[in-house]
Amino acid sequence: MGRTWHSVLLMLSCPATYRNSTPVSKRIQNAIRTQIESAQLKRGDSVASERKLAKRRKVSLMTAPHALAGLEREGVVEQRARLSPT
Repeated sequence: MGRTWHSVLLMLSCPATYRNSTPVSKRIQNAIRTQIESAQLKRGDSVASERKLAKRRKVSLMTAPHALAGLEREGVVEQRARLSPT
């Protein structure tokens, strides 16, 4: 039964204008918080899966779960066992 949620880059040669001091996982968390605050996501709605979130944000598969785990620790989202359709 799967679960659902209801890359380290060296930027040595990048110009400073392309750098963002906010970690990617925090930016993902902020984006999800914004969706909740703007009512795009409501209580009980499912957040995108880790895989979809990583693909959509163009981040590693390790970054998306890290972001969601941080939101879970804060009580913003909770992880539930995915129910199989019958």
